Amino acid sequence: QWIVLAYLLAITTLIVSVGRLGDVIGRKRLLLVGIVVFTGASALCGVATSLWMLIAARAVQGLGAAIMLSLTMAFVGETVPKAKTGSAMGLLGTMSAVGTALGPSLGGVLLREFGWRALFLPGVPLGMVAALLVNHQPGIPQDAQTGESQSDAEIRSSVPSNTHDALSAHVADGVAGIFFPRGVREAVTASAGTA
Repeated sequence: QWIVLAYLLAITTLIVSVGRLGDVIGRKRLLLVGIVVFTGASALCGVATSLWMLIAARAVQGLGAAIMLSLTMAFVGETVPKAKTGSAMGLLGTMSAVGTALGPSLGGVLLREFGWRALFLPGVPLGMVAALLVNHQPGIPQDAQTGESQSDAEIRSSVPSNTHDALSAHVADGVAGIFFPRGVREAVTASAGTA
């Protein structure tokens, strides 16, 4: 259970804070940090030699995921024309749903064929590609606007905090389903305890 909980606790407790941090220090820079953190933590998960090392790496992975989740939505609002923002958000939601749907099947195949470590190691080359794409993407501003825009402040004040908390928990649960399918959790916990 702690393998899953460490990830979920990190992502749900940090997602709002890192979004604000992106406003302060620059979104592109922080997104690259998030990708690197998530990729490094995925590698650590894949080579974990003990259950506690795996749990710690999952918590760090949750930090990277919180950064990536909060900033991708901000980049959509910043880089996509307002007329196409709904379509872009819909595409992000669709990709999340596809990942959630494929996660259990793909995770089960990886687990059966290659062991529990194979659940984490594919994230390493994918993370490297993502970092290169973000770093060289001309549509993403080098120094994202710092400070909160008027429209951000209006939106934030219109959303009750309990709604935001519930949404954060829902997003974290969906992401957990993508990266760590429910049907595989018990097998990984049992295998990690004997690693």
